[in-house]
Amino acid sequence: MADTSATPLHASVIWAQRKDKILLTINLEDSKDATFDIKENSFHFKGKGGPEKKDYEVKLDFYSDVVPSECKYTVLERNVPCVIKKKDEGEFWPRLLKKSQKVKYPGCSVLPF
Repeated sequence: MADTSATPLHASVIWAQRKDKILLTINLEDSKDATFDIKENSFHFKGKGGPEKKDYEVKLDFYSDVVPSECKYTVLERNVPCVIKKKDEGEFWPRLLKKSQKVKYPGCSVLPF
């Protein structure tokens, strides 16, 4: 059997949107060593968190393009809120992700996408 202890867990994510931005919240307590890589069409977060300080990761391919230079995030005690600027303002996205199929991650039972 393969050792899964080195495989990062997928952190729970919730999102909302406005005409000009995406409001994305990563639910991860006591996040340490957080790194972000926000590109025009993707989002990547890595960090340690939770009571056991395990590795967590979030990889998203956005429905449409964003402006990485105008994106903001803050690492708080209970979560990591992110404000992501949409490239095309005024248009609501029908979903967060590029693919319309339901995404499944090991160890994550609810995905509010």
